[in-house]
Amino acid sequence: MTVPAEHARHINEISRVLAELGGDFQAVLERLTAEVGERLSGAALLELIGQDGVSLEPTSVHHPDPQARAAARQLAGRTRSRVGEGLTGQVAATGRPLLVPTIDPEPLRAMLAPGIRDALERFPVSSVVSVPLTTRDGPLGVLTVWRERPAPGLDHTDLELLRSVADHAALAIANARLYDRLRQTNAALAEHTTALEHALDELETFAWSVSHDLRAPLHSIQGFARVLDEDYRDVLDDVGRDLLERIEASAERMNELIEALLDLSRLSRHELVWAPVDVSALCHELDAGLRATYPDRQVVTEIDGGLVARGDVALLRVALGHLLNNAWKFSAHRQPAHVTVRGDRDGGRLHLRVIDDGVGFDMAHQARLFAPFQRLHARVDFPGTGVGLATVARIVRRHSGRVGATGAPGQGATFEVWLPD
Repeated sequence: MTVPAEHARHINEISRVLAELGGDFQAVLERLTAEVGERLSGAALLELIGQDGVSLEPTSVHHPDPQARAAARQLAGRTRSRVGEGLTGQVAATGRPLLVPTIDPEPLRAMLAPGIRDALERFPVSSVVSVPLTTRDGPLGVLTVWRERPAPGLDHTDLELLRSVADHAALAIANARLYDRLRQTNAALAEHTTALEHALDELETFAWSVSHDLRAPLHSIQGFARVLDEDYRDVLDDVGRDLLERIEASAERMNELIEALLDLSRLSRHELVWAPVDVSALCHELDAGLRATYPDRQVVTEIDGGLVARGDVALLRVALGHLLNNAWKFSAHRQPAHVTVRGDRDGGRLHLRVIDDGVGFDMAHQARLFAPFQRLHARVDFPGTGVGLATVARIVRRHSGRVGATGAPGQGATFEVWLPD
């Protein structure tokens, strides 16, 4: 059936109004029922299928009489029907529209849900048209218009208008629902972000407090140990001097751990400054620093050229410094040792690999590698605080990257980093 020009204008106008409302979910529902009711000179009810997939929930209702509108909304709020039951439930279940041009009140009662039957006493319905709201993902609900006596009954032209409106309305409702969920998700995310920021603030405060509280007695221990060493070393026997040296070494070790803990906590608060980073040049610079620090070491280094990532150069310098330092440290028993830096593109990211031929590690302990203060080798053999790889992991994750490692005892190790390009 051809839709009259007047109805075509109605469809365009309703579509325009819904589009202007954008993602305001409830506003879309209420404006839709009002526009449809006014243009079809009747009352309108919009029911959406609930999350359980079987209940029909009245979400908005419009009545042409302002005095009766509140009563209609109150009544709709008390009624609940199910898909497959009653007049609108059958429309939702079958996906087929329903037009009843002239209504005999008594047979209609049998078609309606019990709560809606009571409405006939307040609203004497003369005709009803009901159409499904459907998208590609399935049914959304039902849009129903009714007229009351003595108004003329609805006809097939009204049905076609409502069907055309329903096609546009279903898309508008689906989009508004998506925007509404996105808005709720963003609100929840903002709340979690605020909570995380507070937690980070508290963590940083805690780290500083702990470091201050630990440093005071630690400095006392170091001071008294120095006095003993300077003024009473000759009085102590070999056992006493050995114990004193152990105290001094333990105090220094604790000081290193405090500094490492503070450095690790600061990484979460460092504001990233994004820029292209010449990873190859940075690795050459770090390698030169290691050669100056360990002039007696024989290390053959190969670094791929043209490696570029996008990130914070200061943090990436720290991360790469830890990786190269570890490669040098854990290959110290080899003369010469070999350290290789390889890189290629992997899914739009720089896949960087730092490879050494050192002591390696047992893959059974791989999960411990990037945890703070976890060591796979004795400190007497390989000194350090145990936070280097944890620092690398935290920096890389702040760049939305990831880390990995493979190795075998006595066969070296490969540490992998994926960084944005």
